[in-house]
Amino acid sequence: MDNDVTFSLSYEQLLEVTENEIKRCDLRQGTDHYVQALTKAHDLLHFWHTLVMRGYPLLPDVERVNRDFEYLASLMKAGKREDA
Repeated sequence: MDNDVTFSLSYEQLLEVTENEIKRCDLRQGTDHYVQALTKAHDLLHFWHTLVMRGYPLLPDVERVNRDFEYLASLMKAGKREDA
């Protein structure tokens, strides 16, 4: 690639975008697209984690990353309720 483009997102922006995208997934069990939505949510979570870990210039704030990872994962569990 001859012309590299560089951009930046803050940790908070990346977290917010990931949170919103996971919330948009229809994670109610029994729906027609549940498996696809769950896979998408997992992929979003892991992509967020990859970007976060690569984005730290030196050592990452592991406690913060783990806490936010657990929060994002909890969104997937909360969406699995039948009444959601």
